[in-house]
Amino acid sequence: MLRSSRYSKAATTNGTYVLSRLSGAKMLTISMVRKADRRGYSLHISDVMSDYPGEDKQDAASYINKVIEKEILRAPEQYLWVHRRFKTRPLGETSLY
Repeated sequence: MLRSSRYSKAATTNGTYVLSRLSGAKMLTISMVRKADRRGYSLHISDVMSDYPGEDKQDAASYINKVIEKEILRAPEQYLWVHRRFKTRPLGETSLY
């Protein structure tokens, strides 16, 4: 499934949607950011995603992408940028790599 992100359209997994639907579990994010002095990490645990749109696959994908983007923006230099997020392109669009 292709969803628009802040920068470009990108293929998006529906794994979060499927797990949410199957388990009924409350959802939240947990992320770690390396401290500036490189002597440990700061742990960030979000509140439960009370507004997660769990009934619609497309809305759920867009929502979770925004959540992930917010977490990445805490420390973008620490994100695993080798992941080819925009590898799958819409038909007719050129590769970004």
